[in-house]
Amino acid sequence: MKINKVGHTYFAIEENFLSKQECKSLIASVNDWNLSNVPAGTYNGWKTGVQLRDIGVPDVSWQSKFDEAFFKFNSMTYRFNLIDTYSHFCNRYYEGYELDWHRDEDESVKDLFKRTPANRLSASVFLNESFEGGEFELEGIGYWKAKTGAAIFFPSGQMHRGRKVTSGTKYNYTIWRKGERGA
Repeated sequence: MKINKVGHTYFAIEENFLSKQECKSLIASVNDWNLSNVPAGTYNGWKTGVQLRDIGVPDVSWQSKFDEAFFKFNSMTYRFNLIDTYSHFCNRYYEGYELDWHRDEDESVKDLFKRTPANRLSASVFLNESFEGGEFELEGIGYWKAKTGAAIFFPSGQMHRGRKVTSGTKYNYTIWRKGERGA
């Protein structure tokens, strides 16, 4: 795994992290998609931009594959005390859908010790390429066009977004690994 660093943010991009078949299996295993249509502002106490996407929980998981990658990324970067708890889901974006600027863990100084364990590391995986727009962007670092199976690993507190899809349907898989602050 090649670790990149910009400022205080470490991130890694793993091409072909999931095979095309694994990506298709994740999409096909979602039985129920639910629309998430959140205006810009505050959502569950977190500041967020527009969230317009369908969310579904897949019936298949490659948790062990992600566990290994998160362990490697964490040991080379932040050294959080990760626990065996994670959240995962698929996202579906039709034309005009987007996931604007947000954090997967938005801790204020006031809440610093309230959210524990908390989301510490995140990964976003492109599950297809048959769409336009929808690039994944880390604030102040850059953006990436979809390559099926490519995974981006980053700290959950890093601002990021999925740009607006301009044509086609975008699918991606999100997984958050929980943990305590490092020692």
